[in-house]
Amino acid sequence: MDGFKRRLKKSIRFRLSVFLSVAIVSISALLAIFSLKFAYEEAHELQDDTLHEITLHFSPTHLPFVERAKQRTNDPEDPETKVIVQYRNNSGEVFKSAADSNLFLVHLTDGFQTARVNNTQYRVFARTLKDGTQIAVAQDTSVRDEIAGDSALRTLMPAVLLIPVLLYLVADIIGKLFVPLQRLADELDQRSPGDMDPMDDDLLPDEIHPFGTAINRQFARIKKGMETQRQFIADAAHELRSPLTALSLQMELVDATELKPESAQRFKKMQEGLERTRKLLEQLLELARTESNSEEKRPQTPLKQTLRRVLEECMHTATLKRIDLGAEGNLDIELPLSELQLFTLLRNLIDNAVRYTPVGGKVTIQSCMTDTGPMLEVIDNGPGIAQTEQQRVFDSFYRILGSGETGSGLGLAIVKKIMENSNGTIELISPNSDQKNGLTVKLTFTNTQGTA
Repeated sequence: MDGFKRRLKKSIRFRLSVFLSVAIVSISALLAIFSLKFAYEEAHELQDDTLHEITLHFSPTHLPFVERAKQRTNDPEDPETKVIVQYRNNSGEVFKSAADSNLFLVHLTDGFQTARVNNTQYRVFARTLKDGTQIAVAQDTSVRDEIAGDSALRTLMPAVLLIPVLLYLVADIIGKLFVPLQRLADELDQRSPGDMDPMDDDLLPDEIHPFGTAINRQFARIKKGMETQRQFIADAAHELRSPLTALSLQMELVDATELKPESAQRFKKMQEGLERTRKLLEQLLELARTESNSEEKRPQTPLKQTLRRVLEECMHTATLKRIDLGAEGNLDIELPLSELQLFTLLRNLIDNAVRYTPVGGKVTIQSCMTDTGPMLEVIDNGPGIAQTEQQRVFDSFYRILGSGETGSGLGLAIVKKIMENSNGTIELISPNSDQKNGLTVKLTFTNTQGTA
């Protein structure tokens, strides 16, 4: 009951269906009652007219023939067609159409009347001729009522059968009227997070059109705010490049001079801090580019060539840590990304895997083509990521405490953004999440074609 009340309050479609159904059933019931009453009365009037017509066309000379004919036949009598005819001549002698008929011509007046004889009620029409002969035609009222009831029910039956048809049509019509809204909802649900293009509200009814227009205006405001934010990040990162470049040059000059051991140690820390700042700026620029290009159509980019560039870039760090870095599987597949986006995605994933994998570990890039599209996995035997933190690591600037590695916390956020823009999915899989032993980053792309 609570669910019904909630739907009645919240759902316009359900409310329309209920109210229209109640209206149809109520009006149909009233029409059925009046139709039943009128049909019943009309059937009785028709039967009265039949009795009256019989008296107008009846000739007393035929009555004995009727009686003799009935005595010669053994055919069963249909009670619905049985009409009793009696007449009394001007001499007072009474004749009747059947030997077992009750006698009506006792104290009858001309016209329609109801007579009860031997606990049976009859509808009788009596008429007196000019010569004084009185004729009476009668019919059992129970038979008359049965005939009238059957006739009224036959009149009512089409209306009763029409009610479920009308209810079905109402539900079907209301459902079709709401199809444009459902189609628009599906369209919005399938959009990527950064798609703020105006929705097509031409198919919306006039009553809902202002609502669609307001949503489009809100999309425009959000899009403008996002573009302002992206431009601010890009401009800020770009402006910081110049002083960082100047600092790098100065530090290179200082590094060429001989320093005291204590100064050299401090100088090394300054170099490491400057390198971290430079990488942070590069990732901020990558994030800004990724968000600004979220609505662009991605070409198909071969994996092999871009992966080779990334492996060459990360090989120095892997060599220093004696990490077995390699790729296997079908490397000839194409991914629905631009070359820059694919390079950024691979570099962030492989760089993270190499940095967090311990000395002597292993990092493997696997790729294949599935029934739904290309799939890419980056597998390492590092510390992994706890189940409780596997969603938070995709947040910007979030870093796992106690990892012992430096970073900006933007790598996985950039990767997730790239996957969202390409309608792909990213999944973190820990073979043993309790012991945090190893991590697999699984990337799945859909609606793309690959070459074997």
